[in-house]
Parts: sequence; C-alpha cells; structure tokens
Amino acid sequence: MSYNNHHISSKLLLTILLIIGLASCTFYFSKSKYMDDQEDRNSILIFGYLDDSEAPFTMEWGDMKQVRPTTDEPYKELRSNNEGLFYLENLPAGLYKINSVSGPEKGLSNSHWDWGLPEPHDDAAFKRLELTAKKPGIYFVGSYKIKKVKDGGLFGIDKYETIATKRPSEKQVLKQLITYAKDTKWENAIKQRIKRLK
Repeated sequence: MSYNNHHISSKLLLTILLIIGLASCTFYFSKSKYMDDQEDRNSILIFGYLDDSEAPFTMEWGDMKQVRPTTDEPYKELRSNNEGLFYLENLPAGLYKINSVSGPEKGLSNSHWDWGLPEPHDDAAFKRLELTAKKPGIYFVGSYKIKKVKDGGLFGIDKYETIATKRPSEKQVLKQLITYAKDTKWENAIKQRIKRLK
C-alpha cells in the first residue's frame, strides 16, 4: 500500500514539474506596469515610445544600461504597458543607454524576440537613446517604430528596421504615462511637465 502511494506521488510530482517546465517556455514575466513612488527627490524618470504594430513581436519589456554612475548592476529592465510605452523610475542622474526591447512573437509561436536598437553613434536620429541626465527630473528618449521593409512571402524572411518618428509627441506619451504613476510623486511631476509642453 505504501509503495502504491509513493508511486502515485512520484507521478504527480513528475506531472507538476512537466507543467512548470512547459509554462516557463511559454510565459515571460516582466515588471509591473505601475511605478513605485519616488524614493529620492534627486532621482530621474526615463520614458519613451516604440510602435510595434508592424513588428513580428509585441514589446513587453526592454533593457537599459546605466553607464554612469558605475554600479555592480548596470543593466535595468524597463517597464512597459504592452502598448508601446516604456519607462523606468527612481534612477540616479547620470548616463544611460537604451539597448533593446523584447517580447513574445505574435501569433501562436512560443518564441520571443530580443530586438537590438540602433547605436546612437551610427545614426544621429537615435542620439536620444543615449541619455545624459545631469539633474533630477523626467527625460523623454523619443518615439520610434519597428517598420516592415520587406515581405518575405510564404517561404522568405521578412525584414524590419527601427526608425525614429515624431509621433507620438512627448506630451502625448506623458498623457499615457501618467496612468501608471497614479498616487505617486511622479504623477505630479508628470502633470507639471505636461503643462509646460505646447
């Protein structure tokens, strides 16, 4: 009797481990959409926008490097609202570089994409992706789009490129961003910034 109970428990354990393994291949976890309250009045908030409507994936997170001040953990995961907006709060003033955006492939695939963003030194249109923040505040790193430039057809490979765009504007992006700053000190800072913009 005890042998049978042990045998059933082993099968159950194996099933649970299999489910967890499959789930880890299917789901990708990222930061909450909602900001933490401002921890330090000298901190900064970085935000931008990426139109992924033509991209082969849905952007759900991003990667940014803190170049200065130096830190033991320079790579930061950006927040995203899964609708183009990306941002991260409570960072020290300094030099930052937005490296890439990532997310699950569109459709029924379990794959995910890591999309490297252009190097600012290669194209002036992307210079805002390397940000120097000398004082506390809110910093917009621009709006971009992943554009499909070639349809590979049924058997070929589609080609894409990142382009800088003028829309949405900083003010339009801030109006989206404020939703995720509710009841924090960042909310008031965003409201003040919106008032100053035309």
